[in-house]
Amino acid sequence: MGADMMGYLVKGPAKLSKVAIARAKKEYWALCQEMNKEGQRKCLNCERLVGLGEERCETCGDPLHEWPRTKAEADTEVNNMAADWLPSYRDVACRSDPDDPEQFLVFAGDMSYGDAPEGAGYKYLQELLTTGIGKALGIR
Repeated sequence: MGADMMGYLVKGPAKLSKVAIARAKKEYWALCQEMNKEGQRKCLNCERLVGLGEERCETCGDPLHEWPRTKAEADTEVNNMAADWLPSYRDVACRSDPDDPEQFLVFAGDMSYGDAPEGAGYKYLQELLTTGIGKALGIR
């Protein structure tokens, strides 16, 4: 049994615009309101929705995402994610897109024997993508 490379490869703008950040705040707050209304939390690893009583995902064992309950908390989360773009963690590799210099390619990951990598860059991209903040910022 051998290890496999696990990671995220995303493409996004070299610089996030104020318009994209404002759009991300609006979309993320709408999602937070929906998730809090329905009393659900989302596993950032396997994207399973579970009730509020659970602390860890029954499927993969990861801790569950706590959705912000106020607009200020949601805006802070978006601001923090936007401030960390382009990530410079040890498990991240970035380069400009050779076909479009306005865009960057970002990879974060590590070798794994089946469990999710524990690097900060992997966790950053995972949260960015599974919370919907990345899509709203133009990162895909």
